[in-house]
Amino acid sequence: MVDEDPLPDTDSKRFTLAFPGSARIDKGYDKILNILQELDARQPFLDYRVYLQSLPTSELVHHYNIQRDLFKHPRIRAYPAKVNQDELKNYIQKSHLLILPYCPNIYQERSSAMMAEAACFGRQVVASSNCGFSSQIESLGIGQTCNNAIEMAEAIANYSLLTADSLKLKAAEARISYKNHIVRSYDSFFSFSS
Repeated sequence: MVDEDPLPDTDSKRFTLAFPGSARIDKGYDKILNILQELDARQPFLDYRVYLQSLPTSELVHHYNIQRDLFKHPRIRAYPAKVNQDELKNYIQKSHLLILPYCPNIYQERSSAMMAEAACFGRQVVASSNCGFSSQIESLGIGQTCNNAIEMAEAIANYSLLTADSLKLKAAEARISYKNHIVRSYDSFFSFSS
């Protein structure tokens, strides 16, 4: 993935968000509607679209009301619960910005494959603070971290005001920073272990 070319820029004129990856509560599926409602309150005239995946059947029985209410939002475009890598890349490619509202209690000591994919594919992220990967997002310029739905909505609104060229430049710089970080991490690990 690190050596793959970045995804082409989206050709959508409509500002497009993705909540990528599996629809799970630990990845903030239950926070999405609140984030979008806060965004609507701050930017009532913003023409935007949202891509996400549906809950798997095993989770739908426990969180049906969350998905039902979420799917009433007119901006949502839902993919099936399971998508292959090409389908995932397709909806990330259609997006300007990726949102990762992960649960800090679960992800406190964990990284995120979606953060890495965002950096490698050339997309900025808005993500939760206090996760194991949050400091990398900030220090490597991959995006912005936030403490709650209000801050996430504000960050999304700010990104929506950027030109396509500004977003592209930020993503390109983050990709370089992330690739350099990976090289340093591997060098450090293998130097330490030898």
